[in-house]
Amino acid sequence: MCKVRTFSQMSFEERLKIKALLETGHSQKDIAQLLNRSASTISREFNRNIAKRGRGSGHYCAESAQRKTVQRHKK
Repeated sequence: MCKVRTFSQMSFEERLKIKALLETGHSQKDIAQLLNRSASTISREFNRNIAKRGRGSGHYCAESAQRKTVQRHKK
């Protein structure tokens, strides 16, 4: 019998936790374990939503990440 994959979108609360944990120096692997998510999920979230330019360049913003997610899913 095949294993069925289940997917769940990351919630805004999880994004806020990611931001807080990154700010306190936790690694992506630590964050994944604390949120019971795969390390690749956290890495993907971080890479998709890191600020690429401007004052926040190089930093993860939970609010911006949520806004981008909503925009992507509207299409």
